[in-house]
Amino acid sequence: MSAYIYDTETKRVEHRARVVQMTSMPKLRVAEYIPEWRRGERSGVFILLDQLEDLHPTRAISEFHYYTNDRPVERPPIGNYLKVIDPLF
Repeated sequence: MSAYIYDTETKRVEHRARVVQMTSMPKLRVAEYIPEWRRGERSGVFILLDQLEDLHPTRAISEFHYYTNDRPVERPPIGNYLKVIDPLF
């Protein structure tokens, strides 16, 4: 599974990474990467990424489509993630 990272300053999708693990409760190995101030929180999704690479060329958010209804993504979620279809992947 891949993760795409949207840059709020440039308003472009500029990076892609490989998703290693997605979980609501991080395992001990993952927990060491969580900042001390977040370790007490139990809500949310933890995503461990590796193989971060720059996208060349960068892409507009509208090039991605929602997984659930195949409509173009109009704006990125704030502090959340989307499940999308990447037509170029």
